[in-house]
Amino acid sequence: MSPLGLALVAALVAALVATGLRRSRKSRIRREIGALPGSTPETALSVGDFGEMDAAIALRACPCGGRPALSGEGSREVDGRRFRVARLVCPACEEEQFVFFETTRLFH
Repeated sequence: MSPLGLALVAALVAALVATGLRRSRKSRIRREIGALPGSTPETALSVGDFGEMDAAIALRACPCGGRPALSGEGSREVDGRRFRVARLVCPACEEEQFVFFETTRLFH
């Protein structure tokens, strides 16, 4: 094989390896995000006041090592339970996270 052909094959292999590593890292980060407390209604963080939500968001870290920023929030009710849901986006890896806060007792 010519030197040019070898260089092209080496570049292709390097690109495939880099793509595989990037996909693997993103999958690992998504799994770790899903395992964080508050990532689902079932694991929602119970709060006594809205200040606790702000504090929890400020302390939240992304598995990649970045600090996700609040990009939106909303309310949701599931089976009679009330939640405030914060949407966070990590500027380092661009993954989004949802953090569920149970607010049922705040309104009773």
